[in-house]
Amino acid sequence: MNAVATSTIRALAMDEVSLCVPLGHAFHAEKLPWPFNPQSFVPYWAKLYDMKSGNIFGWWKDGQLVGAIGGLRFIEPNTGMILAQEAFWFVGKSFRGGIGAVRLWQRMEQWAYAEGAQEVFMIHLDDEQAECIGRMYLRRGYMKLETTYRKVL
Repeated sequence: MNAVATSTIRALAMDEVSLCVPLGHAFHAEKLPWPFNPQSFVPYWAKLYDMKSGNIFGWWKDGQLVGAIGGLRFIEPNTGMILAQEAFWFVGKSFRGGIGAVRLWQRMEQWAYAEGAQEVFMIHLDDEQAECIGRMYLRRGYMKLETTYRKVL
């Protein structure tokens, strides 16, 4: 008899934030030109948790963390609006493209709404999945607002 796979999405406690480190390392190695820095990541999130300005949600499959999304909540200085923004969305390569990754995103949106955010921002890389992810955002009611450029100094 085959065992039934279990899948859960829930908020991570602060003492679980470091469990995101392997996902961060893998994502950066695959997609970004700079290394992931756990010595920055973990203390940064500790401060956000203390200030009640951020939360991380994890996707657990059969007891293993296979994806995580971090959300920030802040007051936008030009309008005074409460906004939320995705800070990262790490999903293990073999788990991308499925409903679990989308449910992570939906859970972050639910948190943002519960925390009083009036709008939420999502970000995606300019890579081979950019068009597909952009269409997904548009279908869920997002509008394309701006394009970001980054320069090494």
